[in-house]
Amino acid sequence: MVSYVVIGASRGIGLGFVQALSSDPENIVFASVRNKSTTTQLRDFVNSEANKHKNVVVLEADLNDYKSLKTAAKEVSKATQGELDVLINNGALFYHERGRLTMDSYPDEETLENDLLSFFKTNVVGTTHAINAFISSSPRWKNEEGPGCIVFHGLSKRH
Repeated sequence: MVSYVVIGASRGIGLGFVQALSSDPENIVFASVRNKSTTTQLRDFVNSEANKHKNVVVLEADLNDYKSLKTAAKEVSKATQGELDVLINNGALFYHERGRLTMDSYPDEETLENDLLSFFKTNVVGTTHAINAFISSSPRWKNEEGPGCIVFHGLSKRH
């Protein structure tokens, strides 16, 4: 059995990871989302015939909430006996409403600074917290035979 955690699994490429990885009945896939109640695409997949192996576990965790990441990591560690194989970080923050703006076309410097700090908090600090939470809860990542694998996925979309 190979175990995967996909952070940012509610839709798009993250959901695609979940769908592809769960197609192998030997895999267990932990799909991490900010809010279970609003993840309709993931929920539809999990409840569909396409998820024939029933090997997807949906977790609620937010990159901006270290406590929720630690709770999710403990759930995964318990389910895998501390043997998480692959952590895929697909979670990120991107403002679509200001995605086309350049630095000098922002409404004001304060908005620019707030956006940059929000991006940094989620995309850098949050990702670091996620890695720390999952690594610290999985003894496998600390042994000399070799840890699991961390995959970072970043996407920039130009409108």
